[in-house]
Amino acid sequence: GKSGALGPWVLLPLAVLVPLAVLLAVPDVCSDAVVYHLGAPWQFRLAHRIFASEAPFPFFFPLPVEMTYLVPFALGEFRLATWLNLAALIGGLSVFAGRHRAAGGSVLSAGLALTLSVMFGYLPGGKCDPSVAGFFIAGAVLTSSGSWRTGALLLGAASAAKYTTIPLVAFWLLFFRPPVRQRLPVLALLVLPALPWLVRAWLSTGDPVFPFGGILFPSPYWGASNEGTFLDYSTKLWDDSILHGVNLPMAWLGWLAKTVLPAAIFLPGLLVAGASRREALALVAGALAVTQISHLSRYTLPAM
Repeated sequence: GKSGALGPWVLLPLAVLVPLAVLLAVPDVCSDAVVYHLGAPWQFRLAHRIFASEAPFPFFFPLPVEMTYLVPFALGEFRLATWLNLAALIGGLSVFAGRHRAAGGSVLSAGLALTLSVMFGYLPGGKCDPSVAGFFIAGAVLTSSGSWRTGALLLGAASAAKYTTIPLVAFWLLFFRPPVRQRLPVLALLVLPALPWLVRAWLSTGDPVFPFGGILFPSPYWGASNEGTFLDYSTKLWDDSILHGVNLPMAWLGWLAKTVLPAAIFLPGLLVAGASRREALALVAGALAVTQISHLSRYTLPAM
């Protein structure tokens, strides 16, 4: 049915949003935040330049989301960085709501997305996943409705901010293909957000996607010892149960159960307030897919 008064459903997410708001009110000191997501732009600010020596390799990734944190840093307020991340996610949901006139569904969808347990790690640590989800959702909605250039730019921003989103963007464009006359501009806009960063990495290391393009672009800054250290670090992120291909499906299901089940409590409210059940479920599925893709992708690495 059509969206109307949200009633008591809007109060349900508060049980999760209140402790999340408390987390957002204090600086995070987790390793990802200090070394990478908050650490990279902070070090660039201290150096007054984007340096290219004696830096961890994540500093060479495209950092379109993390560089927006320079504004909060300049204001002396680290915590505002996490709110920028949250705003990007809600912005993507709002684009969906605007296109489908599902304002009530959008409010509850935002609450639903925030009830995921992984959000308690994403937002306080400045992780770019919420922003990536917002970029992808908005880009997908716009391209599917014919706004190809703006949509392609947002999909390009999602791909630049997190490489693991590239297969998701490619999959989307297989189903929603741009008109022939739009294909060259769309391709250019997909690449544009990452292009300056790729050029920088290429000039600095010899590998535009450092360190992952070593087969095609050998770099003096990445060799067998680096590869071995990185593999050793990466394997610690894998569960023992996924080192054999037959266990991959259960590993995916187990991760989803751990992170999605808390959100399922609020799903009935989303269906009641949404403009239609189909649209509401599509939005939830899209938000979950995008926010999970980078973490679930680790389960395919042993099979590769």
